Amino acid sequence: MESELALASNFMAEVEALCIWPLQKDSWVWLGDIGGEYSASSAYKILCEDGGEWEEAEDDNGVYSRLWKLKVASKVMHFSWRLLKDRIPTRINLLGRNVDLQESRCLLCLFVDEDAPHLFLNCDRIIPMWWECLSWLRVSTILPQTPKEHFLQHSYCCMDGVIQNRWQTLW
Repeated sequence: MESELALASNFMAEVEALCIWPLQKDSWVWLGDIGGEYSASSAYKILCEDGGEWEEAEDDNGVYSRLWKLKVASKVMHFSWRLLKDRIPTRINLLGRNVDLQESRCLLCLFVDEDAPHLFLNCDRIIPMWWECLSWLRVSTILPQTPKEHFLQHSYCCMDGVIQNRWQTLW
């Protein structure tokens, strides 16, 4: 209760300190950018400065910086980012948000609880697709268990330049 009163008091102090210019037109100004214009980039920089889960240090292996450099549709980029952050509405994530579900098992195999690593990487119905992709490149490897590790495997594969970029984009 005290923190709410302090918050309200601080807000009132800020409002009282504002100067109102009756002959000047109102306009929006984004304080996160020198020019006053909003951009997703400036908002991201502010979030990174504040720390928390947005912190650049979390991108220890360059996962997100590599992802953002890919030339793919923004909805594909957003989905991939959500997959890497484990923000996909899998059955396990939905149960964690108190969504009432009758079943938590994967709809494809009906054996394992449906989480993102299982659904996109480890399900018996999905693994053959990944092995086929690896066979196209004549790569023999062990498949990682998490989406981040899997994406990084596609980033650090034994290729470079355009071929590596295409391989990351395929992921």
